[in-house]
Amino acid sequence: MSLLCWYLICWAGNGMAQTTYYVSATGSDGNMGTSAAQAFQSLGKVSSLALQAGDSVLFKRGNTFRGTLQISRSGGAGRPIVFGAYGSGAKPVLSGSVPVTGWTRSAANANVWQANCSACGDRVTGLHRSEVALPLGRYPNANTTNKGYLTIYSHNQKYQIVSVETLPLGFAGGEVAMRPTQWIIDRAVIDAQYDNALNLFNNSNYYPGDGWGFFIQNHPKTLDQQGEWAYTSSSKTILLFDSLASPNSQTITATVSQKGIDIYNVSNVALRDLHLTENLATAVAVSNSSSFSLVNMDLVNSGEDGLAITGGGRDVLVDGCKLLNTNNNGIYIESNYRDVILRNNTIRKVGAVPGRGKSGDGQYNAIQSAGEYVLIENNTIDSVGYN
Repeated sequence: MSLLCWYLICWAGNGMAQTTYYVSATGSDGNMGTSAAQAFQSLGKVSSLALQAGDSVLFKRGNTFRGTLQISRSGGAGRPIVFGAYGSGAKPVLSGSVPVTGWTRSAANANVWQANCSACGDRVTGLHRSEVALPLGRYPNANTTNKGYLTIYSHNQKYQIVSVETLPLGFAGGEVAMRPTQWIIDRAVIDAQYDNALNLFNNSNYYPGDGWGFFIQNHPKTLDQQGEWAYTSSSKTILLFDSLASPNSQTITATVSQKGIDIYNVSNVALRDLHLTENLATAVAVSNSSSFSLVNMDLVNSGEDGLAITGGGRDVLVDGCKLLNTNNNGIYIESNYRDVILRNNTIRKVGAVPGRGKSGDGQYNAIQSAGEYVLIENNTIDSVGYN
């Protein structure tokens, strides 16, 4: 055997080979993926790759990719699998939403438009116009008396509340957002209405509080202000109040993918220079993983949490990231993680809209972490619903 052959075999056997894959909106999943001219096209294709330590996956800047990126392969010590960007321009967008088209005027109200969203599931956590979140329909409106809150006169266990104020009829199928305590906003579906009494599907650990506030949201009868919307899961119909222009002339998107990036049971993975937006639940979800990093990432318009790290692991770095317009928690890290660094991040407008976060304790927070050896420094935190 020649010295050259021996060297090549040893080099390959030691796992030193590495591959860079390219992904472009104008590529094809039938391509080799190993050059910009032969780029892949979809997140599904990338999720299926048998990536090795030292490999890189680069998304083309200025392009948008829809769906979920699943990461289930580990890198090696000093040789992480890297997911990043190539080219020039804005960061690549990984979007969890789909465009909503085919709007028609509602027969009941000329200012309300409706459209079918066949890709939507049992809920929609965000409707966006040109990447700007639109307000969920609410009764009473937030700019009315008592800042848009009604008052609970009495309750029957967790499953019925009676309003002090007289309620219009027909709110069955909508949702109640209510304060059982000062630090909780629970959400419950309205099963039936009997005058001022609302029967609820309420899974909270808390009982409604007499004298405390509530409002009704996500129902067609709540739509009376510009941009307000509601979703009916049984018919997969989205309603939108717009008295100024047809939604058909606008870019309207609805959240459908639970997670933007799903990382599970891996180690040595690096995420860099990506823009994640409009996910149904979580922008980046990590479970039981170690030695991973997020650097210069944007996590925007998350339907629930921006970054959720669950299970157990160690060696986590989140540096220079932006978490903006998150409905629930910005960063959530369970207690079985250690050696965590959160630095130089900007966290703004987290849990800032009542009724858009999750029910129960531990919600509407900028950062929630209870692990060991956690360093949090030089972060900017602005406009948070709770802590």
